[in-house]
Amino acid sequence: MRLLFTIMLLAGVVTANLAMAGAPPPPQVTVSDCNTAWSNSSASNTCELWNTWVSDNKCNFSASCPYPISTGTVRRQTSVNDVEKGSVSSLSNCNGHLTVGSC
Repeated sequence: MRLLFTIMLLAGVVTANLAMAGAPPPPQVTVSDCNTAWSNSSASNTCELWNTWVSDNKCNFSASCPYPISTGTVRRQTSVNDVEKGSVSSLSNCNGHLTVGSC
Protein backbone atom coordinates (compact mmCIF):
# COMPACT_ATOMS: atom_id res chain seq x y z
CA MET A 1 0.00 0.00 0.00
CA ARG A 2 2.83 2.39 0.85
CA LEU A 3 4.53 1.58 -2.42
CA LEU A 4 1.34 2.35 -4.36
CA PHE A 5 0.92 5.66 -2.49
CA THR A 6 4.56 6.61 -3.16
CA ILE A 7 4.21 5.82 -6.87
CA MET A 8 1.02 7.87 -7.11
CA LEU A 9 2.63 10.78 -5.29
CA LEU A 10 5.67 10.74 -7.58
CA ALA A 11 3.45 10.52 -10.65
CA GLY A 12 1.57 13.60 -9.48
CA VAL A 13 4.79 15.56 -8.94
CA VAL A 14 6.14 14.60 -12.36
CA THR A 15 2.83 15.53 -14.03
CA ALA A 16 2.76 18.91 -12.28
CA ASN A 17 6.34 19.67 -13.28
CA LEU A 18 5.65 18.75 -16.91
CA ALA A 19 2.60 20.99 -16.96
CA MET A 20 4.60 23.91 -15.57
CA ALA A 21 7.45 23.30 -18.02
CA GLY A 22 5.03 23.58 -20.93
CA ALA A 23 3.67 26.96 -19.84
CA PRO A 24 5.00 29.86 -21.91
CA PRO A 25 7.17 32.37 -20.03
CA PRO A 26 5.63 35.77 -19.28
CA PRO A 27 6.40 38.44 -21.87
CA GLN A 28 9.59 40.38 -21.17
CA VAL A 29 9.33 44.15 -20.70
CA THR A 30 11.66 46.14 -22.96
CA VAL A 31 13.10 49.64 -22.69
CA SER A 32 10.91 50.56 -25.65
CA ASP A 33 7.81 49.37 -23.74
CA CYS A 34 8.82 51.52 -20.76
CA ASN A 35 9.48 54.60 -22.92
CA THR A 36 6.13 54.23 -24.67
CA ALA A 37 4.36 54.04 -21.30
CA TRP A 38 6.42 57.04 -20.07
CA SER A 39 5.18 59.15 -22.97
CA ASN A 40 1.62 58.58 -21.71
CA SER A 41 2.40 59.84 -18.19
CA SER A 42 1.88 63.37 -16.90
CA ALA A 43 5.54 63.35 -15.78
CA SER A 44 6.60 63.30 -19.44
CA ASN A 45 5.01 66.75 -19.85
CA THR A 46 7.35 68.41 -17.36
CA CYS A 47 10.34 66.11 -16.77
CA GLU A 48 13.30 65.55 -19.05
CA LEU A 49 13.96 61.82 -19.28
CA TRP A 50 17.66 60.97 -19.01
CA ASN A 51 17.77 57.22 -18.79
CA THR A 52 15.46 54.20 -18.94
CA TRP A 53 16.40 50.65 -18.02
CA VAL A 54 14.68 47.38 -17.24
CA SER A 55 15.49 45.30 -14.17
CA ASP A 56 13.56 42.23 -13.02
CA ASN A 57 11.03 42.87 -15.81
CA LYS A 58 10.17 46.31 -14.36
CA CYS A 59 10.76 49.84 -15.65
CA ASN A 60 13.27 52.23 -14.08
CA PHE A 61 13.71 55.90 -14.96
CA SER A 62 16.12 58.73 -14.26
CA ALA A 63 14.94 62.24 -15.10
CA SER A 64 15.28 65.92 -14.34
CA CYS A 65 12.02 67.44 -13.08
CA PRO A 66 11.21 71.06 -12.24
CA TYR A 67 9.90 72.18 -8.90
CA PRO A 68 8.96 75.65 -7.68
CA ILE A 69 10.89 77.59 -5.06
CA SER A 70 10.31 81.11 -3.77
CA THR A 71 12.63 82.67 -6.36
CA GLY A 72 11.45 80.66 -9.38
CA THR A 73 11.81 77.10 -10.58
CA VAL A 74 14.75 74.73 -10.34
CA ARG A 75 15.26 71.25 -11.71
CA ARG A 76 15.97 68.23 -9.56
CA GLN A 77 17.55 64.97 -10.71
CA THR A 78 15.25 62.18 -9.61
CA SER A 79 14.68 58.52 -10.30
CA VAL A 80 12.03 55.90 -9.73
CA ASN A 81 12.68 52.16 -9.74
CA ASP A 82 10.80 48.88 -10.04
CA VAL A 83 7.68 50.29 -11.69
CA GLU A 84 5.36 47.73 -13.29
CA LYS A 85 4.85 48.57 -16.97
CA GLY A 86 1.11 49.02 -16.37
CA SER A 87 1.79 51.67 -13.70
CA VAL A 88 4.28 53.78 -15.68
CA SER A 89 1.54 55.87 -17.30
CA SER A 90 0.51 57.05 -13.81
CA LEU A 91 3.95 58.60 -13.07
CA SER A 92 3.76 62.23 -12.03
CA ASN A 93 6.10 65.05 -11.08
CA CYS A 94 5.55 65.81 -7.39
CA ASN A 95 7.67 68.85 -6.58
CA GLY A 96 10.60 67.53 -8.57
CA HIS A 97 10.22 63.88 -7.55
CA LEU A 98 8.95 61.14 -9.83
CA THR A 99 6.04 59.41 -8.09
CA VAL A 100 3.69 56.62 -9.10
CA GLY A 101 0.20 58.05 -8.79
CA SER A 102 -0.78 61.49 -7.59
CA CYS A 103 1.23 63.60 -5.14
